[in-house]
Amino acid sequence: MCGSVTKEKDKEVNINAPTDGLAVHEIKHISQSLNVGKLNFYKGALQNAGTSNKERGMNEENAYKAQFSLNGFIPGAKGVHSPNEIVIPLIKGMRDSNGKLLYPYLSEKK
Repeated sequence: MCGSVTKEKDKEVNINAPTDGLAVHEIKHISQSLNVGKLNFYKGALQNAGTSNKERGMNEENAYKAQFSLNGFIPGAKGVHSPNEIVIPLIKGMRDSNGKLLYPYLSEKK
């Protein structure tokens, strides 16, 4: 399951999330973007506010921790029992229902 934050030209910002936990995750990404000064959309999708893969990974880590704090689990991350267990190596290995990595860019050197 994935969520997103989208905006069509001259329209409102939409949080697209099938669960409350994913909504909290996406709201965290909005907060991260506001903290660096702007919501940056590309082809209608909010971009991660990090300027390096390390920062992007940390942003995902913090968003997943917020999500976990609401509902006590992260879909696709079995065996996580505490927000402290949500770390970048765990996120790097997360896959969608088709087995595709959710965050392949986190493994790239940039």
